[in-house]
Amino acid sequence: MTRPAPVAQSTLATQTTPTGCTTWIEWVAEGSNYYYGRGNVRCSTGRYKVKIQCRNAQTGVGYVVYGTQAVYAPNTATTTCYSGNVAETVEAVPQ
Repeated sequence: MTRPAPVAQSTLATQTTPTGCTTWIEWVAEGSNYYYGRGNVRCSTGRYKVKIQCRNAQTGVGYVVYGTQAVYAPNTATTTCYSGNVAETVEAVPQ
């Protein structure tokens, strides 16, 4: 009887939660449009993107925007709500 071949372990890195994260929201100026809509996160360890919860002030509809660039600590990851919309919360997403 032949034994099955051993299963190879995955070479993909496991996602670990970044630690020591600081988040903040900034004002954005786009021409004459000025709104509180840029989310930032900086962590002391890990690799991460930023995720922000935004809200359309006119309709009240909320939505989520993920940053497109993953960074390594201690760099800052940032993304912006759609024009004129307000950022409500910011968090780091492990990569």
